[in-house]
Amino acid sequence: MSAWTRRGATIAAVVAIAAAGVALGLPHAAARDWSRFMAGTSTQSASGDLRGRLTDPSNDGRTDLWRVALHAFAAAPLHGHGAGTYQTLWERGRPRFIYTVNAHSLYLQAMAELGVPGLALLLILLAAVFGGMARRARGKQRSLYGALLAAGVVWALRAGVDWDWEMPVVTLGFFAAAGLALSPRGGKGAHWAPTRGARLALGLLCLLGAVLPVTIIGSQRPLAQAERALYAANCTAASSAALSSIGWLDVRPEPYEIVGYCDLQRGQPREALAAMHEAARLDPESWETYYGLALAQGAAGIDPRGSAARALQLNPTEPLTHRAVKAFAAASPLAWVARSQALRVAALAGEALSLVPS
Repeated sequence: MSAWTRRGATIAAVVAIAAAGVALGLPHAAARDWSRFMAGTSTQSASGDLRGRLTDPSNDGRTDLWRVALHAFAAAPLHGHGAGTYQTLWERGRPRFIYTVNAHSLYLQAMAELGVPGLALLLILLAAVFGGMARRARGKQRSLYGALLAAGVVWALRAGVDWDWEMPVVTLGFFAAAGLALSPRGGKGAHWAPTRGARLALGLLCLLGAVLPVTIIGSQRPLAQAERALYAANCTAASSAALSSIGWLDVRPEPYEIVGYCDLQRGQPREALAAMHEAARLDPESWETYYGLALAQGAAGIDPRGSAARALQLNPTEPLTHRAVKAFAAASPLAWVARSQALRVAALAGEALSLVPS
């Protein structure tokens, strides 16, 4: 079969598929589903059944998440707001009281958190991966690499509308395929090996790269233990675990918050004030740190209204921040002390406060 014959057959097949799609009403169905997707209604039934997502194309409120990310990017396009800060951005700009950590879009979250440089690095990575796969798809094993390329495109599209790209079971295969696509095949590159000095340098870099993940893991386990103990009213265990977390990594605000809450429970407001000040210093954009600082200030008889107002500014839809501003409105140190105790009990009841991000 000549090249012209193959091309003609391909064109005829495409035209036939398009005609069949029009005859079956696919353009109308696609337009209807797009309208339902952009409507943003929830796909969950009254019973909380999530199986409706398989048949309902609604975005399930994602447009609000994306809108907050876009507004954050517009506010700081050159440097973003910092890695891992989307939850803070959402709490500050969310249109309704819904808890979330991710923007449900890898690209929009990268834009909001890391700005143009972060997005550029992400796109360069994906372009290198897809370019390598596309190049291999033109070779002898075109079927294999074509399938890998198709799977990679699906992964990239899915990452734009949900957060499950963060799960290793979803993304590990993608980067494994990328490694296959970008590895050398024949020629000089296939026989190149680093020198002894280069291997030593690469090994040291790998060890240095493992330091931060190890410290984070070492800090996270006692932090989770401290949170559980705090909500179980076991401040002896909570304080010990929080201090252990700080010993691993002393730049996280959450263990200082736990220490502060336990100091308040023990009737030591001055010590609590020092711990909450440190938490607020480490994370000045978190409403939780300012809420805890307001409680410590109130318990110590120090005016907490500024910290409470800052917590409300950072999370205007949080019930606890509204309650704190209202409770501390009185200009009486005795009232601040009494109401700080009531607010601390409400916070530790787990109504909205979450010290350990999920």
